[in-house]
Amino acid sequence: MAEASLKRTVARAFARRFLRNVLLPRSGNLATIFMLHRFSDPEHGGPGHAPEFVRQAIAWLRRAGFELISLRRLTRALSGEGRPIRHGVVFTIDDGYLDHATIAAPLFRELSCSVTIFPVASFLDGDVMLWWDQIEHLFRHTERRAVTLSLGTEETSYRWQTDTERDACQHALTWKLKDVPDEVRRSSIEQLAASLQVDLPRQPRRPYLPMSWEQARSLEDSLVSFGPHSLTHPILSRLDDGRARDEIEGSWRRLQSELVDPVPVFCFPNGRRQDFDDRAMRLVADCGLWGALSTEHDHVEDAPLDADPLARFRLPRFGFPNNMTDLIQIVTGVERFKQQLLGG
Repeated sequence: MAEASLKRTVARAFARRFLRNVLLPRSGNLATIFMLHRFSDPEHGGPGHAPEFVRQAIAWLRRAGFELISLRRLTRALSGEGRPIRHGVVFTIDDGYLDHATIAAPLFRELSCSVTIFPVASFLDGDVMLWWDQIEHLFRHTERRAVTLSLGTEETSYRWQTDTERDACQHALTWKLKDVPDEVRRSSIEQLAASLQVDLPRQPRRPYLPMSWEQARSLEDSLVSFGPHSLTHPILSRLDDGRARDEIEGSWRRLQSELVDPVPVFCFPNGRRQDFDDRAMRLVADCGLWGALSTEHDHVEDAPLDADPLARFRLPRFGFPNNMTDLIQIVTGVERFKQQLLGG
């Protein structure tokens, strides 16, 4: 047993040395930004990020020599301010659910790790239920086993018998509705409610509740910050100019009116490259915001931003994984190298 333990200790020490001296110096990335969403309850479980794995991941990142930094610190570094950073890791959380206030923020405070939460403003106002939660609610409460919807000029049908098949249909429809105009998505969800014979909830309800603005104000400090994420979480590239501007400017104004010092970085709803366009990036700039985050999977490069004036308005992020293997491959650049090999 002692010999096996010694071998593991030596192997871990070698791995850390290889990481610090070989992989990281060659990767050339300035920072990895992680995005998180829902958090599972440590006592009752449920879907979402497990707090214990977040603890494990942050402990490993520190041991491996990564610098855990705030989003604000990263923006200063990209602007050439403050001391240089190498191989930083930034944590962000999207949407502003209640579990972000009751589970996530206390967890990051416990770990002395900065995190930026991007709330959907009208969600925190209690005016809207997020549209993907509406879809889940409708599927979870129906007695029906089939539905046919008209998505613009296209008709699509879903059938299921088991809960697993139902959940697969729900996820398939949700992904499909990310790629249609905003008005088509709204009418499709209305159709879905009528077809499934379930009342469509307009305002948040359990288990889809937001944090309150009062909670957000109580959380805002040197470790927990907030940034704008639109008013209602639409796909900005599918809105007209006026609505796109209202969603961006309006969310920034709401944060400024409710909080002391919000981070001047916008978080694009959905965040794929097809979900925001150059117009949206310029609208963010017109608001006086420093930059914006996407959900394109890549590292933030150590390169001058003035080479591309819109580069800071599409900073990439990785989804936070649920296992150490994926986490290590992401932060070391191995995952990107694999994708480059597959793409090349």
